[in-house]
Order: sequence, then structure tokens, then C-alpha cells
Amino acid sequence: MSSHPFSNSHAVKRLYAQIEGIADPVKKVELLESLKTIIHAAEQMWDNLAELPGSLARDSQCSALDLLSRTPQISMMPTAVPPSKYPSARRDEKIIDDLHGVKIADPYRWMEDPENADTKKWVDELNNVSEPFLKEAPTRENLREKLTAIWDFPKFGGISTRGGFYYTSHNTGLQNQ
Repeated sequence: MSSHPFSNSHAVKRLYAQIEGIADPVKKVELLESLKTIIHAAEQMWDNLAELPGSLARDSQCSALDLLSRTPQISMMPTAVPPSKYPSARRDEKIIDDLHGVKIADPYRWMEDPENADTKKWVDELNNVSEPFLKEAPTRENLREKLTAIWDFPKFGGISTRGGFYYTSHNTGLQNQ
């Protein structure tokens, strides 16, 4: 660890201690390298915040430390999905727009139609890769509960007219849109 104030924080020392407790040597090395990268970026942010005037610098630095101290147990973090496992999206080179005389290719426009069979297939393949990774995330259920609590309130839409009738919308909280 460096002598930088951020690197010597309790939160960083806690994360290093968690990594030391990991039995898998490959995962331990991966996490140590990731943590070093994060700390380097955080040290640069810390130094940049120090240039702010007076108490604003101190408050910003304290917020950065607070954010780091709230990180989940790093030993339980899921490992990354290798890029080779992601499905390849086909390119449709036939779609070219002419915008004011400039030709612009849009090879992935087919993805804009959620009912397209190719789009559904690609989304299913992507979900097959991401779902196992997301299921391993230790904070997923906690995040789901917090978001549910945030979104659970009545919503009322504005009034509009169509064909001589007035319309408005109402959602009791967690109804689909």
C-alpha cells in the first residue's frame, strides 16, 4: 500500500483484509489487481478534490471515503464474464440512411424492433450469459428491495384529449406501465 491518505483509510485496509481471506489464489490475484486499479483512480480523485476551496474539499474527500466504506464484501463479488461468451450481434449492412446528403450506415437497426425474432433470440442469448453472473451478486436482492421501495408510490399522468374525450393515467405503485 502507498502512503497516500486514501490508501491508508480503514475502508481500503478492510478490503485488503477480505481479499487475504480468499482461498482461491487466481481469484485473489484478480481482486488484488482490480483493487489496486480502483485505489489508483481514487487517489487521483482524492488529489483533485483537494484542490477545491476549503471545506468543500474536505467534505468531498469524506464523501469519497464514505462511498468506499459502503462497498459490499469483495470476497463475495462474482467473477467477470469473459467477452468471448457474449453473443455476437449480426450486422445488416443494407440499411443506410441519407441525411442531408451524408450516407450513414445503421447495421444494428434490426435491434430496435423488440418483436423481431432475431432481436428476441439475441436478447435471450445475452440473458443466458448475464443471468448467472447477476444471480451471484451478493447485493442483488438488497438492491431489488430498495428499488421496489423507491418505486412503490402512486403515479398520476397528465390530462390529455383525444376525439372529444379526456384521458388520464394512474398507477398504484408497482403496476406495469
